[in-house]
Amino acid sequence: MIMKKTKKILIYLTIIANPFLLSSAGMALTAQEYVTRSGKSLNIKESHPQGQSLSNIHLESSGFEHNLSVIIEDSDPINNVYIADLDNNGFDEFYIITNSSGSGSYGNVVAFASNQYR
Repeated sequence: MIMKKTKKILIYLTIIANPFLLSSAGMALTAQEYVTRSGKSLNIKESHPQGQSLSNIHLESSGFEHNLSVIIEDSDPINNVYIADLDNNGFDEFYIITNSSGSGSYGNVVAFASNQYR
């Protein structure tokens, strides 16, 4: 039996906000703010206007030199969000993991880096 060595990567997550909110349209809305070690943040709001199988994801950053405000429509639902410095350059990245619904489901990773602005 051949055993592979795997490298473990420490991933941490900071959540600030009430994760379950209700929008004015009555559809379920989740909203969370994720904060890096240097105080930069990414606010992620997810809604399901057409049912639970698809999401609209609104991303809004703050604290960066160039802040982001993006809406990703008809995306797979968010499964998890991580903040980590996987490339070990001293700057945290945001990793949004989505997972499709149904059998044979697949996942995607949407990543955002700070471009070395603390």
